[in-house]
Amino acid sequence: MYWEYTAIALIVLGGLPHGALDPVLAKNARLYTNKYGFVIFICAYSCIGILTTLFWLKLPFIALSLFILISVYHFSRDQISLTHGIPYATLILALTVWFWPTEVEQIFRVLIFGEDPNYVITVIHLAGYIAVLSLLLGIKNWNSQILFDLLILLCFAVFFPPLIYFSLYFVFIHSARHIKHEFTLLDKGTQYVAVKNMVTYSGFTILLAVLAYGWFSSNEDLTDLHIKILFIGLAAITVPHMLLIELLRMLRVKVTPAKFN
Repeated sequence: MYWEYTAIALIVLGGLPHGALDPVLAKNARLYTNKYGFVIFICAYSCIGILTTLFWLKLPFIALSLFILISVYHFSRDQISLTHGIPYATLILALTVWFWPTEVEQIFRVLIFGEDPNYVITVIHLAGYIAVLSLLLGIKNWNSQILFDLLILLCFAVFFPPLIYFSLYFVFIHSARHIKHEFTLLDKGTQYVAVKNMVTYSGFTILLAVLAYGWFSSNEDLTDLHIKILFIGLAAITVPHMLLIELLRMLRVKVTPAKFN
């Protein structure tokens, strides 16, 4: 149980601000320009999150599979080249499956409400081997960043169980790079607004999580509930975030001239 609380604390403190920048990025990209546009943006963003949650509750196996796929693509943006990015992001999942198979199976089983997760785990196993082969074939093109990332991820995967492993990656590699990159593109005044947004929206998200916890805690095993809140809640937040980031990338706006994390 301590691992679960630690993972949740890491995501709350370091992960939630990652998506709380989105309203500022959207305004900077002129996806909305006034308070009415802001309301529409927030409503659309929230609706996608709610629909993601409902879809997961209705079709958990499909939802988990889709979330893994879009997460691989999103995390691949941590690398400059997709040639390295896709196998790198695939390996993020495969490492913890290889080193902690029993724990991963338990987590997946909870997330798909008792269904058999072995098909998903087998696919991740095989995809991981392909990812390693792909990375090794392109080893002469590795830069210092991918080498550093792979070594750190390997250490995390060996020494920490899946929840902590994922939280450490998400907070200290993925989120940290995203926030750093976006802040370099904002002027000081906008940075101040961004910090206020990060605090406000993170606080609101925490409140929703606490309400959900209170609503379901009397009817479900606490360990299972922690896992569901962490991952399904994270999906509800990150799916609209991923869509927004990809939209901004495709529009080639000034907010992110190089790449998205």
